[in-house]
Amino acid sequence: MTNTDLTTVTLPRLSDSDDESVIVFWHKSVGDEVKQGDVLVEVQTAKAVNEIEAPADGILTNIHIARGDVASVGNVLAEIEAGTSQSAGQTSETAKQNFVKASPRVRKIAKELGVNLADVSPTGPNGRPTEEDVRQFAEQPAETKTETSQQKHRVIATPSVRKYARSKGVNIDDVQGMGGNGRITGDDIDHHIKLKQSASLSDESKAISLSSEKDSRIEVEKMSITRKAISAAMTHSKQTIPHVTHFSQAEVSELVRLRHSWNETAVGNITYLPFIIKALVQTLKKHRLLNASIREETDEVVYKYFYNIGIAVQTEDGLLVPVIKDCDQKSVIGLAEELHELTEKARAGNLSAADMKDGTCTISNIGSAKGSWFTPVIHHPETAILGVGMIEKQPVVKDNDIVIGQVMPLSLSYDHRLIDGAAAQHALNDLKASLENPAKLFMELI
Repeated sequence: MTNTDLTTVTLPRLSDSDDESVIVFWHKSVGDEVKQGDVLVEVQTAKAVNEIEAPADGILTNIHIARGDVASVGNVLAEIEAGTSQSAGQTSETAKQNFVKASPRVRKIAKELGVNLADVSPTGPNGRPTEEDVRQFAEQPAETKTETSQQKHRVIATPSVRKYARSKGVNIDDVQGMGGNGRITGDDIDHHIKLKQSASLSDESKAISLSSEKDSRIEVEKMSITRKAISAAMTHSKQTIPHVTHFSQAEVSELVRLRHSWNETAVGNITYLPFIIKALVQTLKKHRLLNASIREETDEVVYKYFYNIGIAVQTEDGLLVPVIKDCDQKSVIGLAEELHELTEKARAGNLSAADMKDGTCTISNIGSAKGSWFTPVIHHPETAILGVGMIEKQPVVKDNDIVIGQVMPLSLSYDHRLIDGAAAQHALNDLKASLENPAKLFMELI
């Protein structure tokens, strides 16, 4: 038997703003033979579902992150071993022995009880542990569990990994290794810590959960994969970026008249968004910090001289953000056509990763839901997001007279690490002026 080469499959960065993805579906199982380019797994970010391919030929020996779980960029998703057909066959058998097959419910119970499935003696079909197996193991005295664990689990770990475990206060004998032949890695230590934390939180909430589920007025529903991805993205943005939001309003009677005249002559019905995009791009050209990003690992500011505007679109599965590229080079009609195409793709669930990457600033239009001012969440790593409310007739003062005007609410959230309050207000003032005087704004590329 020849020596085998191990190839790790890691989660790549699928977009500038997504640091985490949810595992949607594994196309291959442990022990399967794979070819380079085969689709191994589908993962979902807050934006889209992406396929990850096998980087090499071989046997899939380990799957580290199960369906429905969240993975961070750089996490090892799986391992592939390559070699002769003889070694591959033996590797396949070893992998099948090391990987514990169990239903999602059994895995959940094991997680809640802090049980390592590798230590459980299975009695279910095809050698799978059952719920009862897990509960019986959890009820055993600690001495019995230790004996069982030592009998079934020989620790394989490098000195550096053992040192890392000690630094984290982890007993390495309690850790399930997911590497070749059960080898324990630093990722396994981190995963073990997360399991313990989850079990602790589960114990605290168990009494509330049990009493709640008995109440017919309460319904408990598992988060969808899309919602879980959105949740991770929103949490990351709010935890990373110190948000500040400024509010204003624009009197857009001229814009209302301009749009009306366009729709009388143009094919189709152009919404206000293409006009707002052009006004925003003009503002970004003057206030470049709103079109920049922070490279956090090196404390650098990245200035971008292209204008890719993300548009938040509400779908049945949640909020998605397709991106219109190079908006400064497109006409109002061109923007309207691309906006319509991307919106339809979003609602049909057909957006690709390319449709949702490389945004530089985002617009969230709550006006379609009859909203006004709000505090939109910045689409990391962008530094600003514009919230637009519904245009309403309101009394305004013009030339010392009170008249009925068309008023558009504006909400600008920005990254206070990079943008100061006065700078943000100047940008919002310029945006307001552009929307209130659209004839000058749209003299070119209309």
